[in-house]
Amino acid sequence: MRLSSPQQLLRATFCVTALYLAATTTSLAHELPTYEVSNTFSADGKPHFPAINSMTDRLFASDVGAGTVTLFEASTGMKLAETPTGGGAHTVMVDQRNNVAYVTNRGANTLSILDGNTNVKLVDIPVGTAPHGIDIDKKRGLLYVSNTGSNDVSVVDLATRTVTRTIATGAGPWGVALDRKRRWLYTSNTEEGTVSRIDLNTGATLAKITVGGRPWNVKVDQRTHRVYVSNETLGVVSVIRGDAVIASIPVGLAPHGIMLSRKQRVGFAAATGSNQVTVFDLRTNTVLQQVPVGIAPTAVALDDKENVVYVANQGGGTISVLTEIE
Repeated sequence: MRLSSPQQLLRATFCVTALYLAATTTSLAHELPTYEVSNTFSADGKPHFPAINSMTDRLFASDVGAGTVTLFEASTGMKLAETPTGGGAHTVMVDQRNNVAYVTNRGANTLSILDGNTNVKLVDIPVGTAPHGIDIDKKRGLLYVSNTGSNDVSVVDLATRTVTRTIATGAGPWGVALDRKRRWLYTSNTEEGTVSRIDLNTGATLAKITVGGRPWNVKVDQRTHRVYVSNETLGVVSVIRGDAVIASIPVGLAPHGIMLSRKQRVGFAAATGSNQVTVFDLRTNTVLQQVPVGIAPTAVALDDKENVVYVANQGGGTISVLTEIE
């Protein structure tokens, strides 16, 4: 029997590996979900930002004009309660573990905490000027609020419900997001077209990444540490790796809220000016699908466990529900 040379063995190994990777890539592409609007229900106003507690089947939606947060039964769309929180009620985020919801009130310069069962307001916490974005460090019991008007981030201790620290940012920080492992904080600075990367240990700005236009929402993929930023004026989601923009995903006119699915490895962007939600691949940074929804969608909430997306259509006064096509 003639033995293969080392070069022949190497070539054979390379060919087998390439075939395996190609098959794996094709399999992954086929596994990516596609979505359709399976339900639409009235929100009785101008819903701006939704948030979901999948453990209790409760959906919260802010109304900037009315300064309220409405609570719905997520599975049916039935309205359960409406609570005044403060002028310009904006971003809502749910803490499922403690069954509460947080909302920034940009006209009142406060952060409200709502009871997750009743929607009753538990407390108002004064923060900076014109607060918008929220992110939570559940491990340390801290909440971060970006203050667009005062160019800083308020750090709220959730145990004492007080602001314990203020961190300087760029001009007009709108969105805020944590890289939890690296202890970095990102803010999208709308007035200067940049994203700040901040060291949470020192509060120092480590870098300002130029994205141009008017960056709005920002999210961090905790697996890859890539940063995704919606850009209102450029119509893209900018993808940042390290301190450089590595891709610009065209998602439609005036994109605002974005959400990342850790489970499905896709992202969602609400394109307000195009009346659609764009689904994009987190592996390849390419558009997978554009789903028509209601009028002027501004933000999305994701039930990652059930793979259901809730879209606040501010112009149409409705909530669209996106589910996976079987």
